[in-house]
Amino acid sequence: MDPVTLADIKLYNFVKSDSRDSEITQFLPTAIKKVEDYTGRALIDQEFDIWYDAEEFKQMMGNNFAYLSTLNVTSIESISSFSIDGTETIIDDTTYRLQNNQAKFDVTIPSGSTRAQDAYKISVRAGYGADDTEVPATLKTAIAYMIKHYLSFKGNVSTEPTNHIPNMVKEFMTPYTSTMKWFN
Repeated sequence: MDPVTLADIKLYNFVKSDSRDSEITQFLPTAIKKVEDYTGRALIDQEFDIWYDAEEFKQMMGNNFAYLSTLNVTSIESISSFSIDGTETIIDDTTYRLQNNQAKFDVTIPSGSTRAQDAYKISVRAGYGADDTEVPATLKTAIAYMIKHYLSFKGNVSTEPTNHIPNMVKEFMTPYTSTMKWFN
């Protein structure tokens, strides 16, 4: 499911006929990806794995939390530790929880080696919601304006500057951009 519908795009851009539907549909995935990449957040719920080497993870654990805000995390599905030989151990889910978009841990430091080759995987669900009704209207507007920018290009579609984000669109997205803060 897309975070914005064809009907929404047409409404935002005052398109009444169906003559440009194929163009809008063609540009929609690019515009969505630009918004997600710029904000650093998934718009529709998705599952992600966040990997840390053991040393980095344990430094964060000194504060009993890991920042996960770059993905707009809604839930932690699991946390696993991997030993040097690749053996996976799932950490008991009673020892961690999500609070203020941070993984909070009720244990000071997970057991295991501190070698940098070791790794921890945090599997999370991230996004604004399960469907387009949960996506902030401002981000839907940003997608619509990206498509308007693409549709107004008067050149060959293969040379369309889809890597450019107009300043007005950046202004819509800026309040939703995430800043990564790893340590307190």
